[in-house]
Amino acid sequence: MKTQPIRALNRTRSKIPTTWDLVSITVGCVIMAFSFRLFTNGNHIVAGGVVGLSTLAQHLMGWEPALFQWAVNICLLLIGFLFLGKAEGFRSAYGSLVLPLAIILTRNVQPITHVPLLAAIFGGVAYGGGLGLVLQGRGSVGGYSLLARIAAKHLPVSVVASMFILDALTIGSSAWVFGFEMAMYGLIGAFIMRRCVESVLVGLTHSMIALIITSQPDEVKHRVLVDMDRGLTVLSGKGGYTGENRDVLMVVLGASEAPTLRRTVKECDPLAFVVLTEASEVLGRGFGGD
Repeated sequence: MKTQPIRALNRTRSKIPTTWDLVSITVGCVIMAFSFRLFTNGNHIVAGGVVGLSTLAQHLMGWEPALFQWAVNICLLLIGFLFLGKAEGFRSAYGSLVLPLAIILTRNVQPITHVPLLAAIFGGVAYGGGLGLVLQGRGSVGGYSLLARIAAKHLPVSVVASMFILDALTIGSSAWVFGFEMAMYGLIGAFIMRRCVESVLVGLTHSMIALIITSQPDEVKHRVLVDMDRGLTVLSGKGGYTGENRDVLMVVLGASEAPTLRRTVKECDPLAFVVLTEASEVLGRGFGGD
């Protein structure tokens, strides 16, 4: 009975951002602001989100993008507090307020290219990298993500689907304002941005998982352990058709080692069945810097 308050306290503390979280969110917002000024805003690249919406508002009504973002984000934060609770509202508040501040402080920064394709590519890379740092710091820049969470909570639609619809509407609106060609550049920027977010959160190091079913498990095991200097795990398997029990060897290795593994297994057993798949993240001895 006494452990329940302690567990509740630990859960509460885990939601409090650390100093490193705040630094990560702040640096991410600054990078996003420079991406906005150096690449996307001056070239009318709209890749979705409230930031993209502010570019449309600036062009149509002359509003300062940062002030527009503040106005929208504050409204969305109030809605978030109302429908999602205090925890979600506080989690989104810091980034929602810091990003427009960084954008207004960089308002004198001029674009370094006026080639739309370059602006879409490098803007997507920089903005995605900054957003990845924000998410890595357990933060958020609010905006559409809050609306998507509210929609997912009260409607039969997922957060991903809601985000896709809102971003699609924003990019589609840019086709009406800036033309279809600029909207296509916005799609390129949005795609690159999302890939960069994934790279920051998951990492750039690509690892592979190999599952090996062979009639020569001992020989393959020896070659992997000794020649390749890689560990492995022996799993118990059973043939679906034959019903025979056999070992399945699982090996985690770097992508560059995959050709060596294929060659090694083929030398031991030309009829071996090998499945290779990507691993988004591997932690432990020999991986993740350990």
